[in-house]
Amino acid sequence: MERILVLEDEPGFQLLLTEILTQAGYKVTTASSGDAALEVIRREQLDLLMIDNRMPGMSGMDFLRLIRAADNWAPVIVMTAYADVPVVVESMRLGALDFLVKPFQIESVIPLVERCLGKQSPPPAPNRHNLNA
Repeated sequence: MERILVLEDEPGFQLLLTEILTQAGYKVTTASSGDAALEVIRREQLDLLMIDNRMPGMSGMDFLRLIRAADNWAPVIVMTAYADVPVVVESMRLGALDFLVKPFQIESVIPLVERCLGKQSPPPAPNRHNLNA
């Protein structure tokens, strides 16, 4: 059973994600702050991190920088209501695999998680024509 950390400071989103992921068979641990999430990472082996970008105190990007500096390369989904280009570029540079833009459609969560855990095949590559033929 894969273990997922949901780092989300909004209780409603945290509860919703926990319910969706638990019903899909995942073991979910939650944290409401970057510091609390760091404690979880120190004591648990996690398969996926879902981190909110905008939180009081430590931002999601600050949290991501810290764990990468500590050589933790767990797959990451960044959650944000503000999907601006600098956030996208920085999080991808730090190794985030994907984004979940809030508010999100409930049915989009599990396919995204499965793709990031490598359970779902990527879409087929477009048919490329050999231009040298």
